[in-house]
Amino acid sequence: METLKSRDGADAAERTPSKQATPVSSSSTPPDAFVSTAFDLALLIDGAAPDLLIVTSDTVNFHVHTAIILRLSTNAFYGMLLPAISTIAVAETAAVINVVLHVFYGRSCTEYKPTFEDIDASVTALVKYGASLSELAVSPLPLFDLLVTQARLRAIDVYAVAGQNALEEVAVAASAYLISYNPLHLTDELSVKMGPVYLKSLMNLHFYRRMALKAVVLTPPGKHLPTATCDDATQTRVLTAWAVVAAQLVWTASPDISSNALQAAFGKANTSITCPDCRARLQVRIHDMAREWSAVKRTI
Repeated sequence: METLKSRDGADAAERTPSKQATPVSSSSTPPDAFVSTAFDLALLIDGAAPDLLIVTSDTVNFHVHTAIILRLSTNAFYGMLLPAISTIAVAETAAVINVVLHVFYGRSCTEYKPTFEDIDASVTALVKYGASLSELAVSPLPLFDLLVTQARLRAIDVYAVAGQNALEEVAVAASAYLISYNPLHLTDELSVKMGPVYLKSLMNLHFYRRMALKAVVLTPPGKHLPTATCDDATQTRVLTAWAVVAAQLVWTASPDISSNALQAAFGKANTSITCPDCRARLQVRIHDMAREWSAVKRTI
């Protein structure tokens, strides 16, 4: 959460969030409330000072511009700005509203390091307050960047949020981090949250990559014409060695195995081959295999 400044310098205390968001008069604002450092009275937009005070459940004041809020909200901020009013209290915490308001203002809030839980709650709040996620969670807008940044550590959770809100671009970006994810770890809660469409897309991604891996590794190097030192039987032993490695990979390798790992696995067979032609053909096939695997789609 962003740094806060108190009117009396006291440390912030934890408070239980209220269950409703209702307009309040300015006289009801606690005198010891904290003020957001990002959204204070000094925030000028085109020379205009803030004209709306938002008080969070943990008693933090955010000074904002009604015009900016109404520009993106299709429901007058959950109906709280109908009629026009100068102060409102919301059920969300300051950490959540900080994200919400940065999205409304088109600004990044990554410097405040919001947790995934706060970001998840802010997405819910954005829907509640009438923001269009389909227009805001796209590259290169701040909400998209915020979610994708979280995907590096919480990929399945971000993917579920994307699926829940039909955020295709976010889901695609998050899925790139899920090729190593074990679908057996997927909980019922996450499955329901992402919905059947995105659940199927994730399963299809894993299935497609496994089938592609199978096709790539089971294609052996070609034979060369028999020579005095390397007959057909000798070349068959080379192909058998390839098939053994391929079978192991088909059964044990995960869909996120790297091209370098594949090259290393098959490259071991090269050390026992004495025929120059066989070695050359093996190297060509290993190179082609790595290239083919690198080209396999990594996202839904």
